[in-house]
Amino acid sequence: MMRWNGKSGGWMNAIANLFLLSVLWAVFCLPLLTVGPATAATLAVISEWQRKENDSVIRSFFRLFRLHFKQGMLIGNLWILSGILLSVDLFFVLHMQVSWNLIPLFLVTLAMLLWAFLGTAIFPCMIHSAKKGFSLVKLSFTIAFLDIQTTFAVLILWTAAILLFTVSPVLMMASFVPIFYIHLQFFFRSMNLLKSRVSLEMKLLDS
Repeated sequence: MMRWNGKSGGWMNAIANLFLLSVLWAVFCLPLLTVGPATAATLAVISEWQRKENDSVIRSFFRLFRLHFKQGMLIGNLWILSGILLSVDLFFVLHMQVSWNLIPLFLVTLAMLLWAFLGTAIFPCMIHSAKKGFSLVKLSFTIAFLDIQTTFAVLILWTAAILLFTVSPVLMMASFVPIFYIHLQFFFRSMNLLKSRVSLEMKLLDS
């Protein structure tokens, strides 16, 4: 991490590292195919900050980018591709000249909601769990539906960030890392809720 001494050193360090991490995330998302690994690495760096295990933003980002590259590429690109396909489906459904388009509209809207729910938990789960593939997707859905209020809060948060892009792209880019930080706090809340639920169920089974 960057270091400044003095009374305001802590704030300067935090602002500098937030800015640097934002730049790294934005640059590594430019190829689009690497959005998944870049997002996973960014979340992992923030998680290390919280545990005070991080001494260099750049070194940590590159290390965690490599660590989560394979799974991040697979999960990230599949999630983005499914979102594009669902958006195309929604476009065609909305332009259907038939009286029964409410049924496909409902199905596509439901699928997009599930897609959004998965997106709130899949990347935090990736960096905090050893699960992969279907098990990772299952855990993500479990967390998203177990704490549905938090899931909606995360969706509102990211919707606000996207709307901010229409006002100021630069301001939106600067807000991404703080939003990632808040997102992780919501995720930890959901994980603690899941752990409490599992612990209670285990106690009931043992009694």
